Amino acid sequence: MNEGDFIEKLIEKYGEWKKESAQFGNTSYGDIASDLCYSNSHFSKLISGNGSEAMYVRAIKNLEQQITAAKWKEKALELEHEQQNSNLATQWFSRKRLLLFLLLAIPLFLIVFWAKDRFTVETQTTAYHHIHPLDRYFNPQQTNYFRTPFLNIGEVHSFCPCSAYEGVWSLAAEYKMPLPSNRPGLYYVARSADIRMKCQKSADERGLKLLGFENIQNEIWIDKTRKSFTPTYFNTDTKSYTPEFENLKFEENENFVKIADVYSCFFDEFTIMNDSIFRKGEPCGRYAEIANETIVEELQIDIDDILNNIIGKMTSTNCASTINNYCNPNDIKEGETIFSFDCLFSINTENLGFGGGYPYSKGYKLIEQNYSSNLLCDCEMTNE
Repeated sequence: MNEGDFIEKLIEKYGEWKKESAQFGNTSYGDIASDLCYSNSHFSKLISGNGSEAMYVRAIKNLEQQITAAKWKEKALELEHEQQNSNLATQWFSRKRLLLFLLLAIPLFLIVFWAKDRFTVETQTTAYHHIHPLDRYFNPQQTNYFRTPFLNIGEVHSFCPCSAYEGVWSLAAEYKMPLPSNRPGLYYVARSADIRMKCQKSADERGLKLLGFENIQNEIWIDKTRKSFTPTYFNTDTKSYTPEFENLKFEENENFVKIADVYSCFFDEFTIMNDSIFRKGEPCGRYAEIANETIVEELQIDIDDILNNIIGKMTSTNCASTINNYCNPNDIKEGETIFSFDCLFSINTENLGFGGGYPYSKGYKLIEQNYSSNLLCDCEMTNE
């Protein structure tokens, strides 16, 4: 969906688009933005074609619900008018008919929207298991009484370059790694992350601190053959994965079985400099759901131990800073901007036995930017 679909729905609901007077029908842009519970800048982004696909999907869904509600109201008024122009007997019959109509239609109406919402939730569940735990604070759908955690339009220029990073992000790419344990064969796969990022307004370094809130879905897999990770999948001399591991797809190999889904809430603090970005992070909570009870019991796998004493140690992993390719924050673009951190994971060097850690890279991809108009700052103005 795009701005064309959005404008088409606006015309359907409000009437002809009058660009010269900034109206649809007799309704101003500002009033329409208020109807949709959007800020004026958010509405301008949508109508100018600068919104993301997710923004257009939500906006069009909102309009469709309002159009449907208006049609129901019009139908009810028609029935009421019909009653008023009838004699007493006809009125009595019409009321009875209206009551019967409502008794049949309202449950059907509710079921349709319940099913639609349920389908949406189940679609999100497939991707993230749950909607983002902070979604109601960052992106409310059904309230007029709301204070956004993002910067308002009067603050964005004062918080450069951080203000360019505010919005919705995702995991840039899946990654996998072995999980060290007493017996080989356990693996960890990072599948997805739904992320909200906002500027830290209270930071001493104004405009340089970015906070991230991640809702993460990962998986634990096991090789039923319990094959040793080295040397087939890892070269201890170069401390790098072999092509066989890089190309390995667990779900396509009959020797591998998913034994658990892992869900995490994670907190990040990013420091944005002209030439680099630094990241610190820690979990806010984590839990697992067993995906294959039979294998877990048969191989006597302790999911709790994996969760707390192996995956839990990843929070102390060493991650290098990353190069900042967006010294000018106006170069940041939805669907294009990615920055990644190269990390090394180990329980300790003695456990792994080769004097190093397993490498992985965690990347962030911008999905929906809070403020995408030109920012009045550049490389020379930031970090001073």
